[in-house]
Amino acid sequence: MIKKNIVLLFLLAAILPKSFIDNLKEYPPIWTGSFGTVVIDGDIYNQISMRPEFNYRNWGIGFDLYLYIDADGKLYDETWKFDSWKDTYRTILDKFRYIRYGYPGDELYFRVGSLSNISVGNGILVSNYSNAMEYPAEKKIGIQFSKYLDSGIGIDYIQSDFRKMPGLIGLTLNYPVSPNINFGVSLVTDINQTGALDDSDDDNVPDFIDDFPNDSDYSRDTDGDGLPDELDTDADGDGFDWFDYLENPSDTTVFNDDFELDPDGIITNQKQIVTFSDLKESISGIGVNLTYHINENFKFYSEFAQLISKCNNCVHPSGEDWGPGYGLTPIGFKGHYGPFSFKMEYRNSERHFIYSFWDRSYELNRAILNNIDNNNDGIPDIETKSQQLYKYGSLEGLYIDLGGSILNLINVGLSYQDLTGEMWSDSNQQWETDKKNRSFITNIGLNTAKIPKLKYFNGFYQRANTRNPLDFNSPDENTVYGYNLGVDISESMVLVYKARYSYKFNGIDSNGDSIFKQVYSMFVETQVLF
Repeated sequence: MIKKNIVLLFLLAAILPKSFIDNLKEYPPIWTGSFGTVVIDGDIYNQISMRPEFNYRNWGIGFDLYLYIDADGKLYDETWKFDSWKDTYRTILDKFRYIRYGYPGDELYFRVGSLSNISVGNGILVSNYSNAMEYPAEKKIGIQFSKYLDSGIGIDYIQSDFRKMPGLIGLTLNYPVSPNINFGVSLVTDINQTGALDDSDDDNVPDFIDDFPNDSDYSRDTDGDGLPDELDTDADGDGFDWFDYLENPSDTTVFNDDFELDPDGIITNQKQIVTFSDLKESISGIGVNLTYHINENFKFYSEFAQLISKCNNCVHPSGEDWGPGYGLTPIGFKGHYGPFSFKMEYRNSERHFIYSFWDRSYELNRAILNNIDNNNDGIPDIETKSQQLYKYGSLEGLYIDLGGSILNLINVGLSYQDLTGEMWSDSNQQWETDKKNRSFITNIGLNTAKIPKLKYFNGFYQRANTRNPLDFNSPDENTVYGYNLGVDISESMVLVYKARYSYKFNGIDSNGDSIFKQVYSMFVETQVLF
């Protein structure tokens, strides 16, 4: 492998023209190295990494070359596999931080790698989505592409991941009706929400029902003796499975009387192989928007979206069949002036719809594995985000988004939704009226130019679609917050600390209320600039 890489470098040096090499020298690369600690799947690893960045005209490329080493000196090799073409493909993709051409708003722009702050239209379906919320435990390689034609028509495409089943695929077409009026239509989908569940060996069987999660050849062990059914001569633990080995299963005289045979003649209660296809549950949305630009700073808009889902058990607790509904923003006003920006909307939705379904925390609550088995099928229940729509009724109200810089010291963003109407009560098993559905999202950043030793600081908090988003004592699956902190150690060395907090379902208490367990992700490293 090393010899092949050396030969390739010599070939590139011989093939590339001298003019290209000379031009490349005009854009010196940025070299960043780091060492620190990361937490992956609850285990602590020491990290050593190199993150070079290269820019050439409109092109930019960043690499993420790293090693994770545990306390025993063993290498975390899940991201360094070359056993198959599929493993090799994923390993190579994993080493790219991004590949970029152009910048947002250019006639042609695309970025492959980590994506953040992705919105579609005015945000009725997708708002501030990120595919990097689980980094470094889970690294996604997505794409954002936009192209403006000479006619003014704009095309945008988004895919959140290439390596695994993407949680977001979106296509948007923007058409200029007149110089001041623009019409847009968007189609967004998650083809299988359960694709968010872990599958360590890539055998298409989720880890939680895979008896051999690190071996792609086997997935079930019916009797729990450590042998896969395919290699176990007594798969169900009640005697030799003679019927799988005899040419004539009705003739057991070849065995002596002391040889214990399976008395049933079948593998009793054999575990079924359950794949992602068996668990498939999709969610899609189609949206249209009409925007009137007053000038470069201000605009009015209207937006409509319909959610569409296919599930096998869409029966409401009331006993009625149900499906996702629609949401409408009859009037919205958006603008910016100097360092300040704002966005105001009147919202009106029918039952089983929430605004900004694909938000910042979507990859965290896209599919949640519960620790209970209400179906009595031996498989823990999976709750997808679309299944949570059952509890939202017809709602209307206001949404406000404010942002700006205060005294050039603090950058603040605040978003607040306050809707009133129907909400389903699980305890009373009925729709209740005049109830609140609120969301609160905030982010803060400091201008550290005048703060000694502080390289950067920013934090965020989000809790969406709940009755009291400021109830910090009772977080739920829609709660996520975190911060990034960078401290100068020396002129070329920065100590970086990143933390993320989210919550996942952890059972029911004695009062019938849901319990949520905190999921903590920590990332500490020392960055060195060369």
